[in-house]
Amino acid sequence: MQNNATQVKTLALLIHSVTASETNEQNLAVMAHDVYHQGDQSILGAGRAFTTTDKRNLLEILSNDTSADMEFLEARCLASGKESLMWFRPRQKTTVDILGKSYTVPLPSLVFLLHKQNLYIAAYKGDKRPERDTKLLVSGLPNVGTRGAWCSGGNGLPAHPNQSHIDRIEEVFFLSPFTHFNGAAADLEVDEDAASRKSLPAYFGLLVTKRQFPVSKLKPMKSDDFRRDDLDLHTWFSKITKG
Repeated sequence: MQNNATQVKTLALLIHSVTASETNEQNLAVMAHDVYHQGDQSILGAGRAFTTTDKRNLLEILSNDTSADMEFLEARCLASGKESLMWFRPRQKTTVDILGKSYTVPLPSLVFLLHKQNLYIAAYKGDKRPERDTKLLVSGLPNVGTRGAWCSGGNGLPAHPNQSHIDRIEEVFFLSPFTHFNGAAADLEVDEDAASRKSLPAYFGLLVTKRQFPVSKLKPMKSDDFRRDDLDLHTWFSKITKG
């Protein structure tokens, strides 16, 4: 569009809050203003109603700016957002690093939640896909708190995770040295104090002899709600992602 040899390259949208004097109701009015660039100056043109055609043009611009790439659904993925990714890992034997020594041990079924580059881990009974109301247990793992927060030790995690990151995140977690318990240990009655660094070799040495992780020895993850004692998957997810 030409206007005295000046090309309109920008459209500014102004949103006005309009209060009706008769009813005192508030409504929003959107006005469109063409912006004329002249040299190093920009001039705001007269306002006009933001029409249906304008809306269609805006939607077309936004849709063209969106990637058309499609992502295969990862069977273990439970939830995915711009800064969050949650998935589950059925119980299985896993190699972990305990104070520089490798142990291959059975672990319980786990739920991982990455949110804003912070990783949280919880356990649950069984090996099926967890549901919204699945009751969570503490993980039974070192470096993980009773609410699931992992002490990452400086390991970097993706800010905008997607499903292709799942295996890599698990690798970072399991291959990072476990150094201490944060209250999420199972009650395995090892000789040393379960909260101490010294208990780690005894704890995992005992797990090596087990066919399955003794899930019955894990404590329920506690809820802040005085009306209930345990925490379900949906509540845990909401508390972490919504604050």
